[in-house]
Amino acid sequence: MRNITLKIVLFSIVVIMFSMHPFVLYSFVQNTTKWNLPRGAIARFGKGGTGEIAYSPDGKRIAVASDIGTWLYDAQTGEAVNLFTGHTDLVYSVAFSPDGLSIASANADSTVRLWDTQTDVLLMTLTNHENAVYSVAFSPDGKTLVSGGLNKTIRLWDTQTGTQIGILKGHTDSVKCVKFSLNGQIVVSGSDDGTIRFWDVQTGTTIQIFTGHSAGVESVVFNPDGKTLASASYDKTLRLWDVQTGATIKTFTGHLSGVNRVVFSPDGKTLASSSWDKTLRLWDVKTGTTLMTLTEHTGFVTNVIFNPDGKTLVSGSYDGTVRLWDTQTGTSTILTSGHISYIHSLQFNQDGTMSAGVSDNNIRLWDMKTDKTLRIPTEHTRHINNVVFCPDGKLIASGSLDGTVRLWDIQTETHLMTLNRELSAVSRVVFSPDSFMIASGYKDGTIILWAVWTGTQIQILKRHTDTVHSLVFSPDGKTLASSSKDNTLCMWDVITGEHIQTFKIENDWYNNIAFSPDGKIIACTNGDGNINFWDVQTGNHIREIIEEFLTIIAFSPNGNTFACGSHFGPVLLWDAQTYTNLLKLTGHTRAVSSIVFSPDGKTLASWSYDGTMLLWDIQSIQVD
Repeated sequence: MRNITLKIVLFSIVVIMFSMHPFVLYSFVQNTTKWNLPRGAIARFGKGGTGEIAYSPDGKRIAVASDIGTWLYDAQTGEAVNLFTGHTDLVYSVAFSPDGLSIASANADSTVRLWDTQTDVLLMTLTNHENAVYSVAFSPDGKTLVSGGLNKTIRLWDTQTGTQIGILKGHTDSVKCVKFSLNGQIVVSGSDDGTIRFWDVQTGTTIQIFTGHSAGVESVVFNPDGKTLASASYDKTLRLWDVQTGATIKTFTGHLSGVNRVVFSPDGKTLASSSWDKTLRLWDVKTGTTLMTLTEHTGFVTNVIFNPDGKTLVSGSYDGTVRLWDTQTGTSTILTSGHISYIHSLQFNQDGTMSAGVSDNNIRLWDMKTDKTLRIPTEHTRHINNVVFCPDGKLIASGSLDGTVRLWDIQTETHLMTLNRELSAVSRVVFSPDSFMIASGYKDGTIILWAVWTGTQIQILKRHTDTVHSLVFSPDGKTLASSSKDNTLCMWDVITGEHIQTFKIENDWYNNIAFSPDGKIIACTNGDGNINFWDVQTGNHIREIIEEFLTIIAFSPNGNTFACGSHFGPVLLWDAQTYTNLLKLTGHTRAVSSIVFSPDGKTLASWSYDGTMLLWDIQSIQVD
C-alpha cells in the first residue's frame, strides 16, 4: 500500500476530475456519502432500505437496520451520527443494550455483531448461526443476548465473552422474532410455523406454546406489566395473550395485509402496529378498537417503535423515509430520508448528474449533486418494468405491464404523451443515441420503433417469439440489438426494419446486452451468469466468460475495459483485449442492477438492490 500522501494526491485528482466532468460532479454536501466506504470507493449515495428500528434507552438516539449496515441517528434532529458496517448482507434486526453502550445487529450473512456506541469499535462477531439471523435482543441485565433465524434455532450468547451458552430447538420453521421476559428468565419467540414459544433460559426447555395465528408470527412484545404478550402475524391480525394461561385475550383486526411489527406504549395502554398495507395503526389495548390509522407512508411500512416517553413513535418504510409521529395528533414529520431499497430499472442520464429508478410503481429521480430524491407519481395502472433517460436530458420514458410507454418532461415533471399499444405488456424501452427514436419491447416478442416527438410508429419488428428482455442501440444508432426469452439475440437495421442476424443464447433466465464503443462487438449475459461476445460484422462467437451470476455489463468509453455487476454484489473489471479479470470491487450487499463509466473512464458507478450507488476510483485501486 502507498502512503497517506499518495492517497491525498489521488483524492485531489478526483476532486479536480469532478470539476471537469459532469458525470462526477457530485457535491459531498452530506458527509455520510464518505462514511465507512469499501476499498476503492470515493462516495456512496443512498442508505439502503430499512429494517428494524430501535431507540436508545435514554431516547436520544435511534438505530436503523439497513441493507448496508446499521445507521445511528439523533432522535430529535434526524442527523446521522454513525454508520456501523462490516456485515456482508442486509441487516434485519438491531437492539441497544440496557445501558445504551453497545448495539447488536443481526444479519442475513448468518452473523450477529456487537458494537461499542462510544468508540464505534466492533466488539465481537458471533458466528454459530448457519443461515440468516432475523432477530436479536438483550436480556434486561445486558449480560445475555438472544438471536433467532432461518435455521429454526434460537441461540443464547454471553455478551462479555461472545461464547454461545445455549441453543433452543423446537420451532419447525424460521424464527422471526425473539424477546426476553422482564425478569430475564424466559425467552419468547415467534416463528413462520405460526406458533409462539416460551423457553426457560436456564434449562433450554419449552415452557408453553401459544397457537392461534394462521400464518407466520413476525413480532412479539411483552406489556410493561409482564402479564400479557402481543403478537403480530402475516394473517393480518394482532393478538393479545395471557402470559400465564396462554389464552387469547383479544384479536385486533383492521390491517388489509400482513402485520410485521407490534409494540406497546410505555404505559401499556396503547399498541402500535406496522403493516405491508402501508399503514400504521394505534390500538386501545383495553377495548381492542383502532384509535388512529396513520397513512403518510407511500410504501410498505417495515417497522414501528415508541419513544421511551410515549409521546412520539418512529416508523420506517420502503418509501425511503423514517418518520416521527405525534401520538396525540397523528401528524408526522420526516426524520430522515434516503432509505430506499428494492429499486429496479436504474438508469443514469448522459452526463451522470441524475439517476432514475422505479420504486413502489413510481419513478424516482436522484439529483447526484445533493443526494436528494424526487418522486414522480405515474399514471401507469400496472407494474413499471423499465425507466430510461433520453440522451438529450430532457425526457424520461417508462414502460409498464399495462401495455403503454409514457414520456415525461424532467424539468416540469409533467406527463407528455402515451405510446399506446395495449396488446401486450411492455418489458423494455430504450432511446436511440440521437434522441429521435424510442424502441419498446413487449412480452409477446414484438418490438416497436416510435418517433419521440410525434409518438407515431416508425417500424414494427417481429421475429422473437417470447418476452423481449433487453434492447440497445449501436453507438451510431443504425442498429438495434434485442435479446429475448426465446433464447435468441437479434440484430436489426433501424432504417429498414430488416432483421440482420441472430445469435443463440444458452439460458434465457436473465440477459443484458451491450455494444462496445466502436460498435464492433456485442456482449450478452445469460441466465447462468456467464457473458458471451460476438463479432457484429461476421457473427462469429469470440469468447465466453464463465463467471457465476454476472448480471450486467458496460464497456469503458475507450473500449479497453468492461465492467460486470454480479448477483451477490461484487463489481468486476476486465481487460477487453485479453478478457482477464483486473479488479474485484466489493461493497454492495445485494445484486448490482446498473453500472456506468464516467466519460473519461476513470470512475465507475454501480447501483445495487441494496439501495445504494457506489462511485469507484478505478485508477487509485490500480495504483495500490
